[in-house]
Amino acid sequence: MIRLFEYFSLQTIQVGIGVLLGVIYSLPIDSSLPIDSNPVNILPLGDSITQGSYRQDSYRRPLWHLLQQQGYTVNFVGSLETNSGGASPNPDFDLDHEGRWGWRVDEILNGRAGQGRLTDWLQTYTPDIALIHLGTNDIVHPNSLESTLDELGQVIDVLRADNPNVTILLAQLIPSRYPDVNQRIQALNAQMVNLATGKTQPSSPVQVVDHHSGFDNTTDTYDGVHPNQSGITKMAQVWAEALSPFLNQQSP
Repeated sequence: MIRLFEYFSLQTIQVGIGVLLGVIYSLPIDSSLPIDSNPVNILPLGDSITQGSYRQDSYRRPLWHLLQQQGYTVNFVGSLETNSGGASPNPDFDLDHEGRWGWRVDEILNGRAGQGRLTDWLQTYTPDIALIHLGTNDIVHPNSLESTLDELGQVIDVLRADNPNVTILLAQLIPSRYPDVNQRIQALNAQMVNLATGKTQPSSPVQVVDHHSGFDNTTDTYDGVHPNQSGITKMAQVWAEALSPFLNQQSP
């Protein structure tokens, strides 16, 4: 009787396991659930407005959280992780970036002593999408609009040499509270459209992103130049809207 009981117990267990496995394998896959895939590499490339300081993060932090909330699988890339003056005050996001406090576009191309240049930094990563907010320091110095536009075009060329299919989101700069600087910013922004039109390619689009409209250089900055919390939130929202079509294209 004991052996008979053991036999039927074993048979019952085996049947139960078989039924359970059958149920598991027959369950439908919910296609609405997120699927792990290769993340989209996004390069935040710019100056202090991209880097942020040890007291105030840049748009990178709210943008990262916004993209996570929207369900996108992204990876910020860059050779830096710190803000100007130290660590991010809120390091709860992907810290990688290429924001260079005080740098002009020509310095991004040619570098500063001991800090490398764009071609050097690209040896360690390859962006799928580049977010470019550059030109403010060129205007402040001031460099000519023509040279700044030409150098922005060269930045695009360098990015394409690393990835021929890179998508370029080119920012029209946020305004400054200084009237003379802001006038030159507006002139540069107007020429961004022609630059993008001339540089865009089917496999590597260049799209202008308007960060100027709707940005208040008094209430959205802490010093008339650098975005405060409301400023970085606005920038993040603008970037996210511009990114969405391209991220949707690359979703599985």
